[in-house]
Amino acid sequence: MERHADFAASVAIRQSLLQDLITTLYHAGTLPHRLTGNQSGVSANLFLDVPTVLCQAVPADALVLKLQGWGELSITPPGGTRSTRTVLMRMTVFAPPLLSLSASTLTFRIDGPASTIQTLDVDPLVGGPYPAAAQAIIDSEAFKSGVQLSVQSMLGGMQRFAPPLSLAFLGPVASAPSASVRFRVVAGALAMGIDVTAAAGVTTTGNPNLLIDTTAGNDIGMWTNPAALPLVLFDVRSKVEAAVVQQGATLDYLTFALTEGAFHISGRADKGSEGSVTFSFDAVPRLVRPGWCEEWDEEYGEHFVSCTPSRDELWFELSNVDVDVNRPWWVVALEVLGAVFTFGIGTLAIEAIVEMVRNNVSAGINNAGGETLAARVREFTFVGLPEPQFRLEVAQYECHIEGVYSGLKLRPLTPAAQLEGPTSIAVDMAMASTLIWRVRLPFDVLADDPLLSVRWTVRRTDTNEILINNDAPALSNRSVDLSGLPALLVAPQLRIECRVYRTMGPVSTDLFTGTGTLQITDVLDRTHPFVRWDHYCYVPVVKVEPDGSKTQRGLALKQRHSRIHRTAVPGRCRMVSQYSLGEITVGTSPPPTLQYMDQLPFPIEDISSKRRVVCDYCFFGGPTRTTPLPL
Repeated sequence: MERHADFAASVAIRQSLLQDLITTLYHAGTLPHRLTGNQSGVSANLFLDVPTVLCQAVPADALVLKLQGWGELSITPPGGTRSTRTVLMRMTVFAPPLLSLSASTLTFRIDGPASTIQTLDVDPLVGGPYPAAAQAIIDSEAFKSGVQLSVQSMLGGMQRFAPPLSLAFLGPVASAPSASVRFRVVAGALAMGIDVTAAAGVTTTGNPNLLIDTTAGNDIGMWTNPAALPLVLFDVRSKVEAAVVQQGATLDYLTFALTEGAFHISGRADKGSEGSVTFSFDAVPRLVRPGWCEEWDEEYGEHFVSCTPSRDELWFELSNVDVDVNRPWWVVALEVLGAVFTFGIGTLAIEAIVEMVRNNVSAGINNAGGETLAARVREFTFVGLPEPQFRLEVAQYECHIEGVYSGLKLRPLTPAAQLEGPTSIAVDMAMASTLIWRVRLPFDVLADDPLLSVRWTVRRTDTNEILINNDAPALSNRSVDLSGLPALLVAPQLRIECRVYRTMGPVSTDLFTGTGTLQITDVLDRTHPFVRWDHYCYVPVVKVEPDGSKTQRGLALKQRHSRIHRTAVPGRCRMVSQYSLGEITVGTSPPPTLQYMDQLPFPIEDISSKRRVVCDYCFFGGPTRTTPLPL
């Protein structure tokens, strides 16, 4: 059985990639995450979790969606009283996809009106069981039909169910105006076939019942029908024809065929009396371009080695090259022209097909910029979706008699849930700084989930004293502000603990737990209330000339003695943290020697008379103040 199923090309997308694409839209808020309804005594306001998509052999015309939501469900029986509970609703939905292909872009939607609920379960989480009359309504077919109408409306109203996916790696097959797509759901994958009509002389009629999963361990697997080669390589033919015309010659023929392991290209061009060239070669696709090393000796005996490492890129190794130049014997004078002609045709044909494959395969989804066209590994984000980045790898590119196979790996680089915040602050700046820690929620979790909570616990690490204990809904509690905490002035370190969890009835499930620390740094030991130091610095040596002018004759190293400062925060001056404004060492002079004191060297009542030995700012609040500050 041909794996292209007689389509011009077939594409299979693994279930896991579909799930990643759906989760990406869910995270971005593009997919609806509320299911609401109000009819016939039933009122619902449910928050929807990220849909789970399943590809099963049955049904072959629909995806299986696992939907679950939680929130308030109110039931009012005829003539009865209203009963409201917080419930968990789970359902299985058969949802036929709507696929459209335009200008190489594949769009995913869901056929809402054709979607049907297969299973439906409602479990009260808070408030206990419903009264019998209300439960009878929930168990009825009318209730299921009402939920189905709400689901059909929700699914049908979505502009897309996954980010648009470019199929430009299939070249003109995907961009042909007549291109149409049909699909079949198989176990573990969504298989699609692309037909074209009268495109470059190619018309295909595929059989969707023959579509199979061709991913073969990749996320996307593609087969191109050999019958579509004239269309696939249409641009190549155009470029070669243009090159031949530019040489003043005529292209007699140019053929492309597939052999096992290679493209086989052959052709003939004629330039009248000046000669003709017939060429053929096999282009074997490779995914790693080997590196090489070059060695040489310079004139004076120095030996050099220059190496280029191997590169992950798509390229073609030529084999079975056969070039035959035929010309009359009297055209020897045009030998140079003949060489240009020969290499021009051969080289251009090779370059054209390489360019086609590089462009179509490795730049097919998106070009993030910066890489060569041949690079087979790159990262990008979908248009309009800032995260996550996706990593694209051309994992396979093979030529077979059956067709050309391309295998792509497309994986999201999903950011992990984590805590973010300042990890260190100088005690001098602690009370004047904004200190906020934030939590990044798990990628598949949304902050407006009514059952989602975040708990913050902040404690001192030296005493284990809890400073903040805040537990609230996630929508309003994704950060904690440590700014202005009195403990910042006395604690050496704070520990920040965060718990993200969802509570469903009596069961709480942790979705993320993380811890961080805020180190409060200080250049001084605050267990001693006072400090002084000696330090060295250079001072200018100045001579006063007879005329009164001053001449600097150099620098002299002098030892200085600081005044007594306070270590407490607040209370101490700014200079104490810098040991005399950074003049800690000068040249090879020794660092300052800190001398801590537990008491002043004189009675506290004598501080005014001893003012010359203490810091004006630490003890009086400034040189203009006369009243000592309280210690």
